[in-house]
Order: sequence, then structure tokens, then C-alpha cells
Amino acid sequence: MHYIICHAALPALEAKVGALIQQAVAVNRLFSLLAVKRTTSESTQGVITDQVTVELKGDRPEVNGWAVIAALQFEARGQVQVNAVPDCGVPERFLRSTPACGHCVAYASELLVLRNLHTGACLPISRSCVAAVLGATGPAIVQYADLLIAADAAARKAQGYEIDVFSAERYAYRLDKYLAQVACQIALHGWCSRKQAETTGKPPTSELALDALFAVYDVTPDAVSTGTAQAAIMWARQLAQEDRDLSDYERRLHEIAQQDTITYGETGLAASLLQAHQSAAQRAIERQLTDRPSRHFGQVSERLTVTLLVLNRTEIPKPDGVTVLYKFVDPANGNRAAWFASVDPQLEIGATYHLKATVIRHSEFRGVAETILNRCKVLAPSVAQMPLSI
Repeated sequence: MHYIICHAALPALEAKVGALIQQAVAVNRLFSLLAVKRTTSESTQGVITDQVTVELKGDRPEVNGWAVIAALQFEARGQVQVNAVPDCGVPERFLRSTPACGHCVAYASELLVLRNLHTGACLPISRSCVAAVLGATGPAIVQYADLLIAADAAARKAQGYEIDVFSAERYAYRLDKYLAQVACQIALHGWCSRKQAETTGKPPTSELALDALFAVYDVTPDAVSTGTAQAAIMWARQLAQEDRDLSDYERRLHEIAQQDTITYGETGLAASLLQAHQSAAQRAIERQLTDRPSRHFGQVSERLTVTLLVLNRTEIPKPDGVTVLYKFVDPANGNRAAWFASVDPQLEIGATYHLKATVIRHSEFRGVAETILNRCKVLAPSVAQMPLSI
């Protein structure tokens, strides 16, 4: 009997069937689980299907001219659960007949189905009549048939039913394409970790990205999202070269960035890589500005044009939506600014923008002078408008 399963499920299946094989040895019967073919394919979205075809083969459960082919469980309302030996079928009439033993005619909630090896005729019997029909070795043969049925059930479960085909756990994912989709989802919906999702009820960004990879909805990452993903991967790959001790989290990011593909279990960590890169970019900018204290600029109510570098982006939930807070710095003078945007202009951390804005007040944040802006309009980009390299 052949089964096609997700390759990642093979070790668990081998362990489970291996225990059943050892029990079969105890009754002097042999069967095996063999991996006969492995196939790998990748979609254009970066979803990787890695499957293996496995085969159950071995001794047949036969003795004294009879083969055990199935066990039938008769449930309430006439329902019948069929547990068949691999490669064996059960005549349909047994699924509709009265659950009575063909040997002693007594009612039984469970029947074994035997097939005569000479005539092909089938006979249902209760377990209590096994020795009478099959002889002294009959119980051992039935025990072996039960082991084959259990192995078949384990293989079918690993193979998955149609309802499981689109389960994200069954696939691997191309890291760069997945992170590009994460960046795209952050631009569309903002960042939401799995922990935040538990408290807010919002879908986590990592799952939105997976949904998009499976074309639950059609979102194709643009060049900016792709570039953001590549920059984050390159940053994480060079983390080990920094002259400092990395945290456990940073070491895990570094390790995952070395991989071309990731599993479903690694998608949450991988998605957080973009946020970690953004935070690192902000810290790098802060280090460059330590010798330039912030001062207020402009006059309140003045409309002016400024060149500012994006330090940070924070979403602030409101009853009627979300306000996005952008923090800026004047790269030439170190002066800080902030803008509470009701409509997100999708500015990129570490990028420099020319803005036409109105000064609404001079404030302080944690002891640092900060100019609050409003009615900001992003002007035509310049060659300097590019992400900061860190």
C-alpha cells in the first residue's frame, strides 16, 4: 500500500510504525515501512511542497486457508466503522447486514471479516470465535492484522485528508519571498505579532503573509517590500560579525537568515526579523546623532519645507481608526520632529524625505526638544531619499 505524505511528517510516522513493527516481530510476523520516492515543487509565491511516497509491505495475515481482511465496529444508528488491512476491501453487504457472527450466530458489536483463500467467500466472525475458526495460531494472526490496520491508520493520518491539504504546517517557504510578503502586509495593515494578536483579536502579520502566499487574497509585493526584505536578511546575516555579544533572539535571527527556506514553525520568528531590522536602523541613526543635540525649528503656525530622515513609525489605535506617529530627525542638525498622520503615507524607516509641513507646537519628549508638525506633504523624492545602510 502506497501513501503520499509531507516529508516533515516522515520521522514521526517512522517512529510510530516502527513500534508496531516490533510488536509484529513478537508474533513472528514481518512488515516494513519504506520511503520509495521524494518529490519537491515550488510555487511562484515561494510555497514549497516536499512530499515522500511511502510503502507498507510485508506478510499477509493468513492462516489455515483464511485471510483476515478487516475489523468492523458497529455503532449507534446503524453506522459501521471499517478498519481494513492495507490493500484489502470489504464487501458492501457486510456494511448493511446485521452484526452477527457467521460462526456462532451471536450478536457482536465488533466483527472480523475473513476471506477464504480458495473460494474467495467472506465470513464475519466475533473475536471470541477466532480460535474455533482459524485454529490455535488464529489469535496471533488477528493480533498481526490489528497491527497492520494501526499502521495503515497512522499512514493515512500522516497523508492527510482533503480538508488538511491547505494546512500551512504541511509546507516550507522561501524566506526572501515570505519576508517580502510580510513587508507588504505591514505596509497595508501595520505590524501585529502573534502575542499582540492574542490580546487585540487582530490577525498576526505572519499569518496574513501566509494567506497571501496561498492566494487567499491577491497581494503581490512591490519593489519596496522586496527591497525591505532583502535588506533585513542581509542585516541579520552579518550580525555575527559585530563586535559584541548577541542576545539569544539575535542569534536565532542570524541562524534563520542563513536559510533559504523556513518551516511553518519558523514563520513567526522570521516575520519579526523586519521589525528587528527597523529597530536596529533607528539605533544606528541615534548613535550618529549623539553629538548633535536637538533644537526646535520654525515658528508655530509657520508653513515650511524641511528635509527629514524617518526614525520610527508607531501605530496608535483610535475608536475611529488608526493614527500613525512618525518620528523624524534633521540629518544635518540633529533636530527632532514628529507627525501624527491620520492617513499613512507609507514612509520608510531610515529614508530621507522632503516635506512641506506646518509647525503646530514646540514640545519635548523624554527631555529632548521636538517640533510637532501637521499637514505634511511629501514632495518629489531626491537621490538622498533611500534607506539608511546599517
